[in-house]
Amino acid sequence: NADLIHKKLGLTLELRTLQLGGSAVKTFVITRVDSDSPADAAHLQAGMFVTAIDGQPPEDLTTLAKALFARPKGEPVQFNLLTLQRQSDFGISMQKWTAELSLR
Repeated sequence: NADLIHKKLGLTLELRTLQLGGSAVKTFVITRVDSDSPADAAHLQAGMFVTAIDGQPPEDLTTLAKALFARPKGEPVQFNLLTLQRQSDFGISMQKWTAELSLR
């Protein structure tokens, strides 16, 4: 499953749960991005959190791999992303954004 995702998008994901505002949120964290891949072209980086793919929250790698396998090369996939950055000793800022990747 992870190999198929890597082949289609050029990145490696791990399922994680984040605690945000007192709620547990299931996400994928990007652990690796290949050079010259769809993920690299979309400026994705290791450490970013994927909160939704095509509007659907992450379930597991198997479900994502099956969904990607059924789609043709070149079709766009939309990632909703979250990055966290430490602003000071006591603060963390969150940035949410969307990236579009083309399947290979």
